[in-house]
Amino acid sequence: MKILYAARHNNGGNEDEAAIAYALRELGHTVHCVGEEVTGGAAAGYDFTLYNKPMNLDPAMGLHGRKVMYFFDLVQHPDFELGPQTAQRVRWMEHVRHIFDLVFLTDGDCAARHPDRFVHLMQGADERVIGPGKASRVVNNEPFRILFTGGTMHGEGRRTFAEQLKEHYRGRFLHIGDKRQPKLYGRKLANLMATMKIVVCPDTPVTDVYWSNRVYQATGYGAFVLHPRCALLETQYEDGKEIVFYDNRDHLFELIDAYLSPVNDGERCRIAAAGLERVKREHLYRHRCEQLVAEVQRRLP
Repeated sequence: MKILYAARHNNGGNEDEAAIAYALRELGHTVHCVGEEVTGGAAAGYDFTLYNKPMNLDPAMGLHGRKVMYFFDLVQHPDFELGPQTAQRVRWMEHVRHIFDLVFLTDGDCAARHPDRFVHLMQGADERVIGPGKASRVVNNEPFRILFTGGTMHGEGRRTFAEQLKEHYRGRFLHIGDKRQPKLYGRKLANLMATMKIVVCPDTPVTDVYWSNRVYQATGYGAFVLHPRCALLETQYEDGKEIVFYDNRDHLFELIDAYLSPVNDGERCRIAAAGLERVKREHLYRHRCEQLVAEVQRRLP
């Protein structure tokens, strides 16, 4: 297919846009990348235009042809501190529903509310950069063993998650993603994860049908991952063999203590290696883009 990809390209960070464009091309599609401001007849001759998260919907409204969105974020956040942000996003998504012909959402709860136009589709790992990193002994002269990547501006739950881990594990816990420890991406992040024994995923925001892309990213770097239990995610990874799920924070601490022990080094490494293989087989952006295009062809003939 011939696809016009309107997004904030070359924006840094995890480069999800570049990973998607690469995956689509590897699948044999023609992809032309443009900015989100594209309007009018620019889409002529393309099978569809793909967007991610255009904050200004006006250009998309005036664009001709089939319009598709692949939206990564949670729509309705459960944390009360983020109530105004959630209300704004819900209103925005209602406009999206009437502008786009098909919307792919990582938020499975939101997708289920409008199955005529919304489709649940998670993110994936960037096959250009996956694989284990190169470990170093210490980071900033500290023997960190547990890593959490992510901001703490996403409500009380995320903030207390980081605070409790820091209090409990002190010098063995490293949190990056806030102002004191800026985020890392790509192979730099892979190298950092290779230095750690455990990568922890936060328990919020998480539902049975929504979780962060960090699970695919971390397992894609060959990390040993502890993740909150999610019904749908349990069909994507085998608990105790490719990833380890925790039920609550007390359970998380029990698992961390167990897997920090040298006696479990072999099991931890086996689980991490199996998780990476599962990503390669099923959880790359290539797999997600294959699903996306198939659904577009089915629904928008």
